[in-house]
Amino acid sequence: MGDISLECIADEMYQMVLETRKAKILTPSDLVNTMVVRHRGSGITRRDCRKALRILIESGRCVYGYFVDTYVTVPQAECALPPAGAEESP
Repeated sequence: MGDISLECIADEMYQMVLETRKAKILTPSDLVNTMVVRHRGSGITRRDCRKALRILIESGRCVYGYFVDTYVTVPQAECALPPAGAEESP
């Protein structure tokens, strides 16, 4: 693991997905490759980036989509899960 935490990498990936969601579809390998290049020299590995992506997916901040290839996107409002620990209103 490098100097940067997995949470920080996950946050950067999330921002990339938000910034490009209208213009470009990002695949998981796009995100991993970009993070490895962006943090070259800081000890970040592909495995670290994949773990950070897993954090995003498991937290519900991002979801996988499938259209010709697998891509990463933010969940649509009607498909979004409530935050962990949040109670549903009656």
